[in-house]
Amino acid sequence: MNREHKFRAYNNHTGALIEFTLDEASSWDKGEGVYSDQWDIVEYTGLKDRNSVEIYEGDIVTDDSIVDDSGTPFKAEVIFKDGMFRYGHSNCDCGDCEESPLWAEREAIHVIGNIYENPELLGGE
Repeated sequence: MNREHKFRAYNNHTGALIEFTLDEASSWDKGEGVYSDQWDIVEYTGLKDRNSVEIYEGDIVTDDSIVDDSGTPFKAEVIFKDGMFRYGHSNCDCGDCEESPLWAEREAIHVIGNIYENPELLGGE
């Protein structure tokens, strides 16, 4: 199975967002553009959420069917770890919540933001 190799780059100074493919990136001058230290580059997982939204590393996802004691849905950042894209329950206080493989849960979750534009969703600034 071949998947699209797509990326997003977030500028840490300006907040700008650009999207690009691997082919586009390979044609750039390595000394400029998103290769500088002011950009964070995240990769498309090759998966879409339950609303057919593309899921990228750094996205924040939720599953409304899993809630804490106050009724707040669990939210988690999509990460790449141990050779696969995963998400964990970032606002879980019980200590029993584990990271789940993204591919196994993609039909239950939906993207609600990302760590760059919406850090407050995970309790950040």
